[in-house]
Amino acid sequence: MSETFHPSGLPSYFRYLIFGIIITLILEFLVPHLPDNIKGYNDKSILIVWLLVVTRAGMSFIANRFRVIELSDHDIILKTGIISVKRTIIPFERIANVNTHQSLLQRIFKIANVKIDSTSGSHDADIEIENLHNNAVEQILQKNKRKIL
Repeated sequence: MSETFHPSGLPSYFRYLIFGIIITLILEFLVPHLPDNIKGYNDKSILIVWLLVVTRAGMSFIANRFRVIELSDHDIILKTGIISVKRTIIPFERIANVNTHQSLLQRIFKIANVKIDSTSGSHDADIEIENLHNNAVEQILQKNKRKIL
């Protein structure tokens, strides 16, 4: 039996929203101080900023949909990619370390970053998953603990 998880995009969407609001406020407060020949472009500038914010949030959403973590009884599989799919498979017997990290924003959204190192000997984490829901992180840790015991 395997379970499938997708990373959360909420922190990214939140950052894009804050960015859009800040740029909009800056543009709105600058208008009285701009020369008359530039003031007419303010509405267009705000529209372009929000189009960029929505486009980037959409790209982030699509990227998260094509990043899948499968958790089976024997291993963890990370699938990434839209056109060419890369699969990283780590059996639980080969997991050396499972490290988690949560920033303040991630605690609010109940997500965490997870790094899984295997005994393959490479110095980089074999699987790095950003913004994974806490219940998925707990399941990874529990299944890894069961394989150790």
